[in-house]
Amino acid sequence: MMSIGRTEVIDTKWLHWHQTIGPLTHGVSTKILHNFNLNHLEGYKGLHFNLTLNPLETGDPFEKLLILFGSSRQNTSTKSNHYHFFSLDRCAVRIFLKGHAKEQITKWVHVESEKPVITNEMPESMILARFEDPYFIPAIELKQLKVGNQDGVSPTVDFGEIEIRGRLKLCCYKNFSRNAYQECKFNEGFEKWLRQDLSLSLLPKFSGNSFNNFVTIGSEGADIKIAVKNDAGSTFSVHSFVLSAQSPVFRKMLSIDMVEKSKGVITIVDASYNTLELFVQLLYGSKTSDELLTLPAAEVSEILSLAHRYQVGYLVRDCCMAIMTYGDEDLNLESIKQICQAGTIYVFPDFEYRTFQWLKCQRRTAKEYDQVTTLLRELDEGFVRKCCDFLLRKENPEIQEDFAVCL
Repeated sequence: MMSIGRTEVIDTKWLHWHQTIGPLTHGVSTKILHNFNLNHLEGYKGLHFNLTLNPLETGDPFEKLLILFGSSRQNTSTKSNHYHFFSLDRCAVRIFLKGHAKEQITKWVHVESEKPVITNEMPESMILARFEDPYFIPAIELKQLKVGNQDGVSPTVDFGEIEIRGRLKLCCYKNFSRNAYQECKFNEGFEKWLRQDLSLSLLPKFSGNSFNNFVTIGSEGADIKIAVKNDAGSTFSVHSFVLSAQSPVFRKMLSIDMVEKSKGVITIVDASYNTLELFVQLLYGSKTSDELLTLPAAEVSEILSLAHRYQVGYLVRDCCMAIMTYGDEDLNLESIKQICQAGTIYVFPDFEYRTFQWLKCQRRTAKEYDQVTTLLRELDEGFVRKCCDFLLRKENPEIQEDFAVCL
């Protein structure tokens, strides 16, 4: 008999996987399997990730993307009154595909968490998160990556890559119908979990820097200042070689006769003191991309604005990844407006898609439904048409209602 008990989160860790995929021959397919050293008889100890990008059928004009995160049971029991399992939220995936010459495609997706009913019945496997889009990318775009310098189609020798971020939680199920049950203890298995680094990199890409190993903000040799406009007291003493190494825009400012070089001051507009401080710390490496995951979406959007303006490529990627991890419940009307505007300004169509996902979700109460109509009225006609197209493609049972709202 199925019994519902109590669940609790024992520990939480950020997952960061990064590996190459390819070559681009007949579509894209990759799989990652990771086993966790949990010394507990009952429960789920393995985590697997599957990604496929293929047309639904021959001649289909679009490539379908399917992403699955799952966990497998590693014991023979089908029922248990006390076992451990994983849950996953704040999940996003970056897909980078590179062809011949300079052709490349980068796309980010937010992967929505599954919320299964946890009982004493233990299925063989559990789905933790899932993303599916049968219209993910036009097939012609993917084909162009496979076209060589000569006529005809040939597989590229270059690889693509995937980067995965997510918040993985170790959870405990206990059947409260029993008079007594064993309390969880940090035994050898749990100690291994607590010490375990959930980063996984195969042929890792160096995205940051190592300046923090020998130089810090304001330390000896700082030869230029960064100031916040209209706030004379908000300045940072920094090293010009750090800024030049991280940003081609700063490098140009400091290498030719521009006012910033002659005065020794770079004035930043449209940024708060705290945002600028974190931005500089990220350039130095005294803060890492993990810091972005702890911030509200609005603050990450401000960092993204600076990273894009000064062409700090790795930081743009990290900000986009952090923004795409936020679940629907983490975003409000103001933050989704910022994400949507950033998608338009910086030409990130995936931010628009994320906005469509949020709008689709916001119909559970009258207040949330009002937010949908309010946002659609404020945005331009082109966005509304794209939103309607998204809803039509998803074949939502309530499509007529959504389409009426759009119109």
